[in-house]
Amino acid sequence: MFAKALVLLAALPVVLGLTLDTPTNVTSGLVSNVTWTSTDDDPTFTLELNHPSFGKSLALANNLDPTSASPLSIEWPIVPADSGYTLSAVNVSNINAVFSSSDSFSIAQAPTTGVSASVSTTFTTGSSSGVSASTTGSVTGTSSAGTTASGTSSAGASTTSASGSFNGAVSYKLGNFGVFVALLSAVVGATFFL
Repeated sequence: MFAKALVLLAALPVVLGLTLDTPTNVTSGLVSNVTWTSTDDDPTFTLELNHPSFGKSLALANNLDPTSASPLSIEWPIVPADSGYTLSAVNVSNINAVFSSSDSFSIAQAPTTGVSASVSTTFTTGSSSGVSASTTGSVTGTSSAGTTASGTSSAGASTTSASGSFNGAVSYKLGNFGVFVALLSAVVGATFFL
């Protein structure tokens, strides 16, 4: 009996040589590094994300070599913003055998992206030039990660006979659908008066 206990105690440091560092500045849906320290004797492992609200752990990476895989770039899954998350290094063939766990950490809300689009069409009449039409469109998108993209499109046309005046502007804040509507409106407005 004493010999069996000694064998178990001798194997314990091998399992405990792997130490997961607690992640910081984690945002749902974004990429960050996970790090750990290990010994040459540590086995390959599966990295899992745990939270009290999960029914089961989420596997983030499988068959990790503890001596060469750190730091590991992880794209965090979309999960609720909350504290109480932990990482676990578990046995590849038996997920109930936990080699190491991190301390508790928080995951911030996934970044949101906003896209706005505007289209302006102006029709004017002149005494000798007839009617002219000008359509311009502008699309700007900004994400909470700080990335901004924008674009502008314009078209113009004229004809020799018409009367009246119209000036209209439309603004959409519908995500990516707004970009489609703005560009479609610019094309339709420009070709309608050709």
